[in-house]
Order: sequence, then structure tokens, then C-alpha cells
Amino acid sequence: MLSLVLIYFLGKKVYDLAEEYQKNAWGNAIIGIVTFYAGAFIGGALIVFLLLMFSEIVIEEKPDIFWTFIAIPFGIVAWYGYLTYFRKKWEKEKENFVNELDEIGSN
Repeated sequence: MLSLVLIYFLGKKVYDLAEEYQKNAWGNAIIGIVTFYAGAFIGGALIVFLLLMFSEIVIEEKPDIFWTFIAIPFGIVAWYGYLTYFRKKWEKEKENFVNELDEIGSN
């Protein structure tokens, strides 16, 4: 249940940003959620790999919820990077478009 709430708020934030810049809102929301899961998977796999290589912790002894909470910050960082990248990109496109309109009007 907690993951559904998290997915809703992460997707909603990307959806609202895409709507603000008149981009494909549903597509970007889905890609934002996939980015969260990819970041969580890669980060979790990296942590497990490092623990297996340099620690005596037995992976099977920890409950699954432990690994989920370890991986969530990596997913949030990946999602935030996605959100920040597109916010900057779309803002720059908007500024360039306004500058081009000003140039057309000055001729």
C-alpha cells in the first residue's frame, strides 16, 4: 500500500510538470515512475553486491522490507534527477521560444 501512495505522488509531480510545459503528461509520468524503479533496482543491486563482496552479512537473513527501504532512496534520487533535468530542459526551450518570437517581431 505504501508503494502505491509513493508511486502516485511521484507520478503526479512529473505529470503536473509536463502539463505545465505542455508536454505529454501521461508518458512522462510513466517514464518518471520507471526511472524510480530503475534507480531503486540498480541502487539495491549495488548495495547487495557491495555487501556480498566486503561484508559478512548474509543476504537471506534480512527480511524483504529491509531491502526495500534500503533501495527507496536510490529510486528517489534517480526520479529527482529525471524531474530536475526535464524541468531545466523545458524551461530553456520555453526561453528560446520566447527569444525567437522577440526576434521575429523586431524585423
